[in-house]
Amino acid sequence: MIRELIVCVLEGRDIDVKDLPMDMADVDESLNDMEIDDILECVISYIHGVSSDRAGRKEDALRLFNEYCADCEYLKLVCKETIEMCRKKEREGRIRIQNKMREFRFEVIDWEDREWVMKLIEYFYVMGMKNVEHLNAEIELLEKSDECRASNQSGIECVRIDESGRAENMLVRRNKPTMSLDEFADKLMASMKNEVKVIDDTEPEEKYTRNELIMKDNERDWRGSNRGNTIGMG
Repeated sequence: MIRELIVCVLEGRDIDVKDLPMDMADVDESLNDMEIDDILECVISYIHGVSSDRAGRKEDALRLFNEYCADCEYLKLVCKETIEMCRKKEREGRIRIQNKMREFRFEVIDWEDREWVMKLIEYFYVMGMKNVEHLNAEIELLEKSDECRASNQSGIECVRIDESGRAENMLVRRNKPTMSLDEFADKLMASMKNEVKVIDDTEPEEKYTRNELIMKDNERDWRGSNRGNTIGMG
C-alpha cells in the first residue's frame, strides 16, 4: 500500500490515507540492518503531511513535515551535507538544493534498489524542508492578515456629523470626541486600502499548490545561477 501512495505523491495524484497508519513502527536497528520495507515506512508522516497540506490543514501539515525531517535526521537516513544545505538560507545553498533535487529521477522505479530508495528518502526530506519553510511563511501571513482585518473592522466608527462639519463618535465617551469630516474620510480610505492590500497579498498562495510554489521558487534560483552564462552569447 505504501508503495502505491509514494507513486501517487511523486506523480501528484490524489492520495487516500484513511488506511495508512499515523506513525511508523519503532526502529531499533541501524540503517544498514533495516530492510527496504522498513525504510519506506519512514515516509508515512511525509505522506500524511502531503494529504493534510492538500486539505488545507496547514498546522497539521507543518507538524507532520517537521516530524518526517526530524526522523530522517535521527535515523541518519540523510547525510549531513544535505541537512546543512537545507538549513542554509543564502542563494548558494538554495541552488545546491535545486541541483540535488534534479538528481533524483522517478521515471523508472526500482523498489529493490536500495540506493534508489535512499535517494527517494532524501528527495522527500528536501521537499519536506521546503514545505516547512513555505508553510511557516503562509501561516505567518494568514495570522497577520487576520490581525489586519480585525484592526480595520475595529477602526470603523459610528459617527454623527454636526452642522459645522465635525464628526463625533457616538459610541465612545471622550472629553473632545471630534474629528473633521475630511480627516474621517482620509482614515476610512486608508483602512479600505489596507484591506485590499491584504487580499492581494494572499492571492498567490491560493492560486498555486505547495509543490508548484516550491518548484517555481527553485526554478527562479536555478535561472538566476545560470544567468551569467548568457553573457557574450549570440
